[in-house]
Formats: sequence, C-alpha cells, structure tokens
Amino acid sequence: MGVGIIHQLSLLMKYFGLLFWTVVVTCKNLHPINYQEFSMERPQSIAAILISDLPAVVADFQGLITDVNAHFEEFTGWRKEEIVGQLISVILPSYFRESHHMGFSRFTATGVATILNHPLELQVITKDNREILSEHYILAEKHDEKWVFGATLRSLES
Repeated sequence: MGVGIIHQLSLLMKYFGLLFWTVVVTCKNLHPINYQEFSMERPQSIAAILISDLPAVVADFQGLITDVNAHFEEFTGWRKEEIVGQLISVILPSYFRESHHMGFSRFTATGVATILNHPLELQVITKDNREILSEHYILAEKHDEKWVFGATLRSLES
C-alpha cells in the first residue's frame, strides 16, 4: 500500500477510536429506565408529543428547536418565542453537548440510532441554568425527506 493510503487509514482509525470512546463516555451518562417502572402510554408521533400532558420539544434535522408546548415552557422556564430557532443543545448539560452533536450527526447521516423510542434518564437545563433529572422519550420521523425529532420530558425529581 502507498504511504497516502496508510496515512488515510491511520486517520480513519484515530477518528473511529475517538468516536468509540465518545460513545463509551456518552453511554455512561445515559441511563435507560426500567420499562415496567414507567408503564404510561407514550406518544407515538411528533404531533402526539406536542399535545401530550408532558413537556415536549421538537427539533428539525439541523437540531434547531421548531416547537415546544406549554408544559415545556412551565417545566424549563423558556418561553416558546425565546427558544424556537435555538439549537436543542441549549437544554443539554455542557458536558453532554459534544457527544450529542456527534450522535445527532451520525444519526442524520446513517439513520441508525440507539436512543430512540425508549425512556432515557438525562439532565435537562432550564432557562435559569438549573439541571433537572428527567426522563426523555425521543422519537424521529421523516417529513419531506428530512428528519424531525420530538421528545417528551418528565421530571424524576420529587
């Protein structure tokens, strides 16, 4: 093999090594929740997420928030007018943002995900920068050949 190909393979291996360790670190912060513990009915579409009784947020294929419901506003302190158009990472802890961006990019490129359609225990950041431990239930749908994401949030704090 030529030196150029070996160099490219080396860079590729380094990239996938970094990606592997990012996923490992991310998975340490993701805690799937026992399904039997929370057997509530969950919205099965983006439209249903927005009309649910839980705080809900919707983001487009670029990760920009496109909609929230009134419960989200109460839960996070963000008014719809303030948060629509911002990156979804604004409600994520800073230590989780890079992993989120990598996973988000990977999903939009491949369509393969491990965090969709089941509850996850994560922190959400409120407008006043409080961290609230919450259950996130994330869905993805294709609208006009572009991914749209929706999530319900439920506080796990008493």
